[in-house]
Amino acid sequence: MSFEEYFSGSIQYPNPTETMLEPGILHEYLSSTFLTGWINYVKITAAFLITRYRKHSVNAEAADRFNERPEKLDYHHTDVGDAPRDDVLILAKSTSGHWWFFWNDRDCSDCMIGRFMTPDKDTEVIQSFAEYANERSLDLSKQYAGRCEQNPDEDTSENKEGMPALELYPHCFGGWVRF
Repeated sequence: MSFEEYFSGSIQYPNPTETMLEPGILHEYLSSTFLTGWINYVKITAAFLITRYRKHSVNAEAADRFNERPEKLDYHHTDVGDAPRDDVLILAKSTSGHWWFFWNDRDCSDCMIGRFMTPDKDTEVIQSFAEYANERSLDLSKQYAGRCEQNPDEDTSENKEGMPALELYPHCFGGWVRF
């Protein structure tokens, strides 16, 4: 048997967001490169930089720089792991109406991805996501304050009271997005 006979057919230019990853299941502890394979097939609707490993003041400056990008960056590609250098949470939507959640963990191996459907209005889903991102940032910034293994030279004690999530504008994710 020739090798090609092992396959019953092929699909050219598949869109993985329509057929893979079971809806309603959050997949945790994945590589950041896995997220890159999915993010470019959906439309980003909301994103937040959360304070965990870095000083909140450093994250605030990074978020401001990120959000200053022009709206039309067709030539520019976004490296989420390089621009803001802490955890980034993204909510996106596919053409089929599935919502997609991406969590890019700064250490690159503890990322998450999931998709779901809901009858809730888009504004309700986005608001719920924003509240979740803020809660996670408040909790993790307190938890990691003063003990940052990712950047031991950076004093993160300013985070001890808990720091809010910082919005990243969806239109600033230009070109091919990678984690």
